[in-house]
Amino acid sequence: KICTASVPHRSDDVVRSNPELRGRIRAVDTKPWSEDELLKIGKTGFLILGYNVQDATLRKLAREAFTSPQLMQAICLQACFTVGIYESLDDVISREFTPAEIRATLQETATRTDFGSLIRLMHEGPKTRGTERKDYDLEDGSRGDVYRALLLAIKRDPASMSLPWNNLSRRVQSICRPDSPQASSLTTACSQIARIAKDMYPGQRIVDWDGEPNNLLSIEDPYFLYYLRWSDKLDSLKKIIATAP
Repeated sequence: KICTASVPHRSDDVVRSNPELRGRIRAVDTKPWSEDELLKIGKTGFLILGYNVQDATLRKLAREAFTSPQLMQAICLQACFTVGIYESLDDVISREFTPAEIRATLQETATRTDFGSLIRLMHEGPKTRGTERKDYDLEDGSRGDVYRALLLAIKRDPASMSLPWNNLSRRVQSICRPDSPQASSLTTACSQIARIAKDMYPGQRIVDWDGEPNNLLSIEDPYFLYYLRWSDKLDSLKKIIATAP
């Protein structure tokens, strides 16, 4: 008997690569943490400290933890620092977080992990040979090529760790104005950022591109997606569109 481990969207790779194993494989699935399970981390922890936080607020935090209990714990810890909770209370009181406090919490938590170098390399893309890549006017007021457009599409709301081709393509089209990258250019960019992540972190799975026939971009590391969304790294790399005086 042998045991193999694979991420969910690659669960059939063993059989696909060796059809003779079909019918001889038994799958044991382990599911990622659900939003409700992550919410319980915050609910339980804040109640122990003596603070009753509404589920709607905790759900916002859980949604940004992207199935990771460790990330949810880090967000909740930073929330305490943000609003000045340093010790437990004798009695339970209600405590709500303002939108500004939530945003400050999420932004500060991004400093606990750093994918700055990886995002910079993805943003640059591989070196071009001959013709330079075409730049596009983007919705954030910047100008960039297909790699910046792709990263902005991944960052966009609603955030998802799994982006099928149709969804990803629509995101890129909505980000670029008036025209957007061709399909072939976008698929190449998806493949390249996955390769860049693998080259930089050979022992980890950060981003994965499953090409034909699935055409699925998967974010395997919740911390990468979190850092992309809440750090200022992508904003610091942008080129501002020049406007006439």
